[in-house]
Amino acid sequence: MKSAKDRMDIISAYRELGSYRAAAEVCGTTHKTVKRVVDRFEADDQPPDRKVRARNYDTVAEL
Repeated sequence: MKSAKDRMDIISAYRELGSYRAAAEVCGTTHKTVKRVVDRFEADDQPPDRKVRARNYDTVAEL
């Protein structure tokens, strides 16, 4: 999963260059990733929230 900065860099490169492959080459990723990021951005779709994971010290945290 790309960070917010990476996603904004991809969107900016796509808008500037106008093609998925050119933006992918500039950003160091694949054209499929660029398309996915741009499509989500245009649809106002937010990435899914991260799930809360248990830590290995949760069982002894009360001590």
